[in-house]
Amino acid sequence: MKLNSIMQAFKLLLLVLSLSALTACASNEGAKSNDTRAGGSIVGVNYTKNYIHKFYVDNSWGGDINPFSGGGGAVCCVMYPRKWTTDFKVLVKWTTSSGDPKSNDATETWHSKSVPIPEFSEPGRIYVLFFPKDEVRVYITNVGIGNVNFPGKPGYPEDHNPSEKK
Repeated sequence: MKLNSIMQAFKLLLLVLSLSALTACASNEGAKSNDTRAGGSIVGVNYTKNYIHKFYVDNSWGGDINPFSGGGGAVCCVMYPRKWTTDFKVLVKWTTSSGDPKSNDATETWHSKSVPIPEFSEPGRIYVLFFPKDEVRVYITNVGIGNVNFPGKPGYPEDHNPSEKK
C-alpha cells in the first residue's frame, strides 16, 4: 500500500515538473516585455547524410536528428538577447556518426562552432540548420522551415537528399 502511494506521488511530481517546463517555454517564446532576454524552443534541421546524436545551443540540449530530416519538433528552451546586435553569436556543439544503417561505424565525432545570428525583428524559435562540411546556420524566427518567409529559404531537408532524387 505504501509503495503505491509513493508511486502516485512520484507520477504527480513528474507531471508538475513537465507542465512547468512547457509553461516556461510557452510564456517565454516570443513574449513581449521590457526584459532584455527572450527564450525560445530549439528546432534542429539536418541537411546531411550523418545522424546527429545530440546537439547543444549555448549548452542547452536540442535533441537528435536523423539524416535529411528535422524541423518538426522542438525542445525547450534557450535564452538569448531580446534585441539583435551585430556581435550576437551562439556556440553550437554536436556529435555525428554515419547515417547509413548498414554501416558498422557508430563512432561519434564531436564538432563545435561559434555561429553568428542574422538580424531578427522579434523573438522566436531558434532554428539550427546543419549542412555538409560542418556548415551550421542559426536563425531566430516565428515561421517554419517550409515557409517562403523562412530566412535563407533552405527548403525541407528531404529535398536535399541525393538518394531521393530520380
